[in-house]
Amino acid sequence: MNLQQLQYFQKIADTENFTTAAALASVTQPALSKAISKLEAELNVPLFERNGRNIKLTSFGEAFQKHANVALSEIEKGIRELEDMANPDRGIISIASTHCIGTYFMPFIISDFLGCFPNTKFQFNHESTPEVLTDLKDGKIDLGFYDKITSISANAEIKSIPVKRE
Repeated sequence: MNLQQLQYFQKIADTENFTTAAALASVTQPALSKAISKLEAELNVPLFERNGRNIKLTSFGEAFQKHANVALSEIEKGIRELEDMANPDRGIISIASTHCIGTYFMPFIISDFLGCFPNTKFQFNHESTPEVLTDLKDGKIDLGFYDKITSISANAEIKSIPVKRE
C-alpha cells in the first residue's frame, strides 16, 4: 500500500465516480482502476461495489475510509510542520511570559512583528518567571518574557536581553 493508492481511494470515495476521481487526481482512469485493484488485492477485500457506471463503498470500504482519512490528514500535518521548519518566517513561534507582561506589553511587540511577517502564528502561555526559565532551558518555548532581573544572572545558559525598563 502506498500514499498514492490512499489518495486515489479517498478521491473515488468522495466522488463515487472513477472518471471524475481520475480527472481530479490528474491520472488516467485505467491507471486509477489498476491502483485500486492492487489495493483491494493487498487488503483482500472489495472496497467498492460497482454497478455499471455507479459505484459506492462497501462496508469494508466505509471502515477503511475512516482510517485512510486519518492517515492522509496526519501526513498533511507532517508536511505542514516541515514547511514551517523550512520557512521559519511563516511558522509558529511559542512565547511564554508572566501574566502582566503578556497582558500589557506583548500586544505591542506582536503587532509590530506581524507588520513585517504577516504569515507568522504565535502560541502564548502565561507562566511564572521560574516556569518561563525552565521552559526556555528545556526548549519548550522559543521566547520567554519575564520581569525579575535577578533571574538573568542566575540563568547564564539562557541568553537574556533587557527589553524595557520601568
